[in-house]
Amino acid sequence: MRKHDSFGIILAFFSYIFIVMLLFYAAVGMISAAEKYNLLLIGANINAPILIGVVACLFFFVILFIQLIFPSLHLNVFDFKFSLMAKYAFIALVILVAMITAIYFGGLKEIAGNLEGLLLVIGATVSIAGLFFSGYSIRVYRRQITSFGEFSRRLKSMVEETSGDDSDDYTRIMAYTPIPGSLALNNKDYHALRDSITNRTARIEVICLTQENLSSWFYKFSGRRYQYGKLEEEKIRKSISDVEDLIKNIDEPFSGEKESFAAAHKVLRLRAEELPDFYLFFNDSRAIIAAPFFIPGVGKGSDIVSSEETPKFSAEPIEIIGFETTDRKVISSVRKYYESVREKYSGQLRETRPEQ
Repeated sequence: MRKHDSFGIILAFFSYIFIVMLLFYAAVGMISAAEKYNLLLIGANINAPILIGVVACLFFFVILFIQLIFPSLHLNVFDFKFSLMAKYAFIALVILVAMITAIYFGGLKEIAGNLEGLLLVIGATVSIAGLFFSGYSIRVYRRQITSFGEFSRRLKSMVEETSGDDSDDYTRIMAYTPIPGSLALNNKDYHALRDSITNRTARIEVICLTQENLSSWFYKFSGRRYQYGKLEEEKIRKSISDVEDLIKNIDEPFSGEKESFAAAHKVLRLRAEELPDFYLFFNDSRAIIAAPFFIPGVGKGSDIVSSEETPKFSAEPIEIIGFETTDRKVISSVRKYYESVREKYSGQLRETRPEQ
């Protein structure tokens, strides 16, 4: 279930306050100019609706502009769903209109004179908050991933976001295995990720290698060195068995809560040449795109790197290159690509399922 963390809510609150104050100062400028040139017809009440209408249009323009430039600003807070955005935007707009109306009918000079110090403090605070949420948005917008441990924690968080979700959101995986880097992960990270995937409330759809290709691919790691020593055949056999059990659990869960979801989202197993060389993991609010290093090929000709040429990893190796993003355009592109692959090979759903 997606949680609205308090930090994210404060961030969104400041974003709306920033917009309100920005347009408030714009309205003050317009009223001041109107007074200067004797264009303010308070008695006739002509300018007020025009002024409020202009500011309202500017308000929604700024909202849409921020949505376009900083798509991660409201991540897991308002999700940019129209109904929620309209609700909070309307509240902020009402506050803005009330402030402008008070200035318009109450007299700009008197109010400005009485609130000059307060407005200065509020303006400075909001400006600092604006810089802060802009920087935070950029940081969240794209996060680099360079290790399987970091990747596993990001994927675990993504799976937990959609676990038990009442909406249609769920985690989609397209990779050689549901847990890339399983041979290199330490036991703690591996079991934490595996437990989140097998959780009775997890909602996951997978595209991965066929049983034959998966086994062949795993055995190509035999004899390779990694952080914790050398990959022996016993560890590889155990890993293959564990991954197959995991795939079976996703496809045919023991939990009654997951049965209806699993029936509509069967695991699709493809040959290596039918899968891309990069991995995709995404839900409706974020995506992870990654390509691991030092992996052998399977069904695509010779290995990328032979076991003799594989370097021994250092204390902080770069095992994988990828990034996590909340860019809605990227997520949309990833979804379209994923769905095109699933639709293209949908006829193989029964054929690629391992025999029981």
